[in-house]
Amino acid sequence: MRDMIGQMIEARMAMSRLGIRLNAHVFGPIFAALHRMRKSLVSKQRDPWPAAALALDEFAAMRANNAAVNAVILTNVLLTIGLGRECADVSDPRVAQKLAQTNEETSKELEGLVSKARDPNVYAALLNINAKTRSYSDIRALWQTLVLETRLSSQDAPPVLTSRTLAAYMNALISCRAYEDAITAFYDHAPTQPQSFSDKPSLHMRSAPAPPRLKAVDLSVYEAAAHAFARAGRHRMCPRLIQTLINNRIRPSALIIRYSLLSPDNTVPTKNRSVRYTRPWTLPLSIARDIWNSVIAVRQNAWIYERKDSQPVIVNDIAAQLIRVAAYARNVEFGEEVFDALAREAEHYGIGYGEENTHRRDALPDYMQCAPNVRTYTSMITLYANNADLSSISRLWAKMLQEGIEPNLHTYTSLIVCLHKVSLRKRWKRSREYIEDNEFGQARSGDGLEDLLAPTSQDKMLAKIEDWVVNWPSKAPAADELFDAEHLENGTPPDIDIPFSTLLLRYHATYIRDLKSNGHLVDKAHVDKIANEYNMVRALRICQLVENSSLKPDQRFYAAVADLFDACGDTTSAELVRQHMESLD
Repeated sequence: MRDMIGQMIEARMAMSRLGIRLNAHVFGPIFAALHRMRKSLVSKQRDPWPAAALALDEFAAMRANNAAVNAVILTNVLLTIGLGRECADVSDPRVAQKLAQTNEETSKELEGLVSKARDPNVYAALLNINAKTRSYSDIRALWQTLVLETRLSSQDAPPVLTSRTLAAYMNALISCRAYEDAITAFYDHAPTQPQSFSDKPSLHMRSAPAPPRLKAVDLSVYEAAAHAFARAGRHRMCPRLIQTLINNRIRPSALIIRYSLLSPDNTVPTKNRSVRYTRPWTLPLSIARDIWNSVIAVRQNAWIYERKDSQPVIVNDIAAQLIRVAAYARNVEFGEEVFDALAREAEHYGIGYGEENTHRRDALPDYMQCAPNVRTYTSMITLYANNADLSSISRLWAKMLQEGIEPNLHTYTSLIVCLHKVSLRKRWKRSREYIEDNEFGQARSGDGLEDLLAPTSQDKMLAKIEDWVVNWPSKAPAADELFDAEHLENGTPPDIDIPFSTLLLRYHATYIRDLKSNGHLVDKAHVDKIANEYNMVRALRICQLVENSSLKPDQRFYAAVADLFDACGDTTSAELVRQHMESLD
């Protein structure tokens, strides 16, 4: 992109040398490209100052050529240099002064365009800028001005209330977390809304003048409405929105489905500590199925699916979220249905991980990729892990490695969950069989005692994964039904994080409790020796690794440490950890 911008600037300079008069049509694409360049740099967590510096130079060149400006140019200038909070701190005071001067100049000029012309682009630009600054009062005042101007204008005048201004207003309210206000704006100004579950309007609302209403809106308004409904916790409205789009013959996008799967914004502070330890919010399975049925309905419409310019609707991040909903609900059938549909979508568009599909895959942006990636495979492994289905994980793991997809830390986390669950079931079954074989469950040193205390094959594999990921000296696991030994020998272990460390601590605490639960069958001192020499040593190594790293432990990590001490019978250390947790609140 930087090379393209350089070529555009060189062409502009050549036109200036030839004496060609420069206008907004020349500078507009340059500022639009600079805005995209700045967003690209920010998304890659790089310094966006090069884009701001070029925008300052081009703005000065535009002023020198006395080129007329419009709302789009001023908006791109402001978003690139005036509102670029991601830009690095400017140490040169002259550059900082130039930035502030350009910001003030363009802001005043853009606000002055409101009174000069009835241009919806001006209102949309100001709403977008206020959304960046999250100024709720300015957003409401500007929208009231637009509504008043719409009411007082004649029918022949060009409209200022358009789909673009309505979508900009709703997105601005969403940026201020005013989701209910955005939903109200959608009900007031959009032509068709799904039936609401709320009560009838109040008498005060009936007596108020009817707000101006659009005859038709485009996809951007419905996308903003889906965003507002999801963040307000009203996900049941999203499938109706998608059905409304299909009925109006508007092609739904992957973005509206992606918005429908967002979690509600529960930003109200609470003093209830137990909230921190509950399971993270997940979409109810019934609503997820309704959204999925809407997606299938989109794909069953030939006028959408068979168009030459059609784009994938079932993409990786949407499929991964739906599969995770199925995993929490323990619904393997629904998760496999979504995964198979994703594979068919990739096959329809000719997108895969083979060399023959490279050019087709690279033609789509990352958020439109429909070939299953590591996130989708991790969601499927989580689905099978919650059901302790080790054979399905083995099959899926082999397929993932065959397609050249490298597992990440989240993949290994889901795998460890499955290994742990299968190991717990085996140890419980082994203890039950030992008690049944020995009358009254009395302690004895007969056959089966060593097997009762020995780790299962899943425990051994879990320990090898732990050693490899945590970078402790260990040999790569031998090739078996789950792993490729060459992959572990040649691959680089992923960096450990706090959730993975917490999971390992929970595993060791559970293992110690399981060992001690057999204390009435064998010598208690022998059990304590095994627990302290194996699990406790490995758990303390994890704590030491976290302490020596730059990781910041959270409440769940400290709770796992306290639970580990409780499992070992060290209640004093567990209480000290809990007191430290309370001091962090």
